[in-house]
Amino acid sequence: MTIEGIVDTDFVNQQVAATEQYAGSTESGEFDSSMFLNILMEQLKNQSPYDTTDSSEILEQQAILTEVEQAVKTAEATEDLNETMTSEIVGLKDSIAEINATLNTIAQQLADNGGDE
Repeated sequence: MTIEGIVDTDFVNQQVAATEQYAGSTESGEFDSSMFLNILMEQLKNQSPYDTTDSSEILEQQAILTEVEQAVKTAEATEDLNETMTSEIVGLKDSIAEINATLNTIAQQLADNGGDE
């Protein structure tokens, strides 16, 4: 006995095609909010009128996506700050080395002049 009509194969194929289209649209293959919204729109356009998507589920997915985007932005900002701080520390280290060298030179000159008196 076969059961037919439970899975709408056209709908599934459309979803797969939409996902593949948007998944390949970024250079790095990363998922972004525009892809999410495009896929969501495809799902809404092709959903069964008898089994519609719950709006709270859509809002929950959007909230999760927003949280992930904020986490990514925070991580990127932290990385940028880390790089800036590292370069500043290297610059300070070089400046301190130059000051030490100058102070050593001055100390040496003072020692040399003090011995002449």
